[in-house]
Amino acid sequence: MDATLPVAVAGALTLALAAAPTPRNGVIAFEAEQNGNTDVYTIRSDGSHLRRLTSARAFDGFPDWSSDGRRIVFESMRDGNAELYVMDADGSHERRLTHDRAFDGIPSWSPDGRRIAFESERDGNGEVYVMNADGSHARRLTHDTAFDGGPVWLGSDRLAFVSARSGTLGIYSHERGRFARAPADVRCLRRRVACVVSGRALDRICERP
Repeated sequence: MDATLPVAVAGALTLALAAAPTPRNGVIAFEAEQNGNTDVYTIRSDGSHLRRLTSARAFDGFPDWSSDGRRIVFESMRDGNAELYVMDADGSHERRLTHDRAFDGIPSWSPDGRRIAFESERDGNGEVYVMNADGSHARRLTHDTAFDGGPVWLGSDRLAFVSARSGTLGIYSHERGRFARAPADVRCLRRRVACVVSGRALDRICERP
């Protein structure tokens, strides 16, 4: 489950957001700003072993763990626009997954480890896409003229996402080709949409860096 770190973790480290606990060892990956630059960090759930994983002079954020806790997918602006990258849990072996001039970001790794859902504007407006974990075979999941984005996996074949297709922001689910409006409490704050889907808290930052 995604969580949010509402306070500074240490010293000048601020704006800790979009935290994603690993399912195995209790280490949390999160984005935080230090000296005007946002990077991906990890920290143990007891507050120890803070570690910076990325160091590009551009936005790196929205981390999400693979199901085995060995890799982290994240959004980065290091190549001039938002693209998706993957790295090992210690920050090594960074590799770019998407190659498009449009926004690709806000990734979510599937529970089976095989796919990554993400938000993309490659077709002109925000839509939800799914690709293989190695970046291959990206396919568009939503087809609406309104905004669709911020996907979160609820199971191996079920996704929740934010959509404005009804005229106001709401939470929808997709499962095996079917869309449905999910029972949700949606509140919009300046740079963030906080969602509750079927009693599960899902935090996603929807601002484009």
